[in-house]
This record gives sequence, structure tokens and C-alpha cells, in this order.
Amino acid sequence: MGEMSLMEHLEELRVRIIKTLCAFVVLLIVSFVFVQDIYQWLVKDLDDKLAVLGPSEIVWIYMMIAFVFALAFTLPVAAYQVFRFVSPGLKKEEYKVLITFIPFFFSFVCKRAGVWLFYFISNGFSIFNGLVE
Repeated sequence: MGEMSLMEHLEELRVRIIKTLCAFVVLLIVSFVFVQDIYQWLVKDLDDKLAVLGPSEIVWIYMMIAFVFALAFTLPVAAYQVFRFVSPGLKKEEYKVLITFIPFFFSFVCKRAGVWLFYFISNGFSIFNGLVE
């Protein structure tokens, strides 16, 4: 690929951002469709019922669950779009280093996510302790 002007770079960046935002919106809609199932899965092991003091609180909880799940599933799309935006400007050596680095970074993130998930599962999803009656 040849040299690109500043406007062409900005156009490419705009296209990548729009693709990422479209993926987020689609995943947010899918998350809203399944938000009650996700909520039931999150609270199934709680011994007590959650205290919801008003109708706006359950709406807020559902919105937060849908947002977090959509954000979590949009991150790989965003990482791919960043890679596609940056990769044409890399030299062959830099590209090889980046391709080598991605699996190690992915395993690092997965390990941290696994530790985080184990922590919350072993503590009975203690993030809901403030909501329990």
C-alpha cells in the first residue's frame, strides 16, 4: 500500500470506529434480548433475594448488565479494528513482532479474566452483597 494523506488516514480511522460502534450496538441489542437470562444466571447461586427498592433500579441493573456484556464482547472487535488500522504502516519486522506478541497478550488477558472469574465465583458473586436484603 502506498503513502496515504492525512485525510485518507482520518477516513480509514472513521470507518474503523464506525465498524466498532456498529458491533457494539448490535451486541447491546442482543444483550438486551437476553438480559433476563443473564441476570438469572448471575443470581442463581445467591441464598437471599436481591433488594430492589423501585422500578428504576431493576431497569438500571438490566442496562448495566447489557452494557457490560456488550462491551466485553466488543473488545475483540475493537482490537481487530485497531490491528487492521495499524498493520499497513508496519514494516515486515514490526509486523512479525506484533503477530508474535498477540497470542502472548491474549493468554495474559485470559489468565487475568480467569483469576477474576474464579475470585467472584468462589466468593459467591460478592458484588451483589450490597443488594441482598
